[in-house]
Amino acid sequence: MGMREHNTEAQGNDWSALSNEDLQRSYNEAQRSLDSAPSDEKWAHREILGEHRAEARRRGITLR
Repeated sequence: MGMREHNTEAQGNDWSALSNEDLQRSYNEAQRSLDSAPSDEKWAHREILGEHRAEARRRGITLR
């Protein structure tokens, strides 16, 4: 996991505390983590990505 993910975990996964740019960076890091995660851990990474997408929808932005 990247440093930003650790920081957001310390905030209780409060993605709303991140700026749009930081949300995008965190999403990209989470995507890379999913790509390299062992198959038995992918579900947790997908859940985090879903949380990012939900926050983006709430803000009306698109994550790439």
